Amino acid sequence: MTVKHTEAPRSEPAKAKRKTIDVTVLIAEAYLDQVVVVVRRCRHVGLRVKEILAEIGIVQGAINPARLEALAKVDGVAAVEEVRSYKLPPVDSDLQ
Repeated sequence: MTVKHTEAPRSEPAKAKRKTIDVTVLIAEAYLDQVVVVVRRCRHVGLRVKEILAEIGIVQGAINPARLEALAKVDGVAAVEEVRSYKLPPVDSDLQ
């Protein structure tokens, strides 16, 4: 009788499960005097804050994409936008 040994399926690395996206959070005008409170609420739903621009009501950070809806519903948040980047092709490419 031959016994086949099989490996258990490997789970994704922990880092892959924690994938985040960069976002910009716009604080509602009526809450500009309560930025600290709104940021605390954002952190509570999973936002990792990178920068707070309190004077203009903008918070930059990263969050798991599955938590975007919860972040957008935070009291005092006017909008959440994913940060998009663009990389130009090399100077010597045919597109330039």
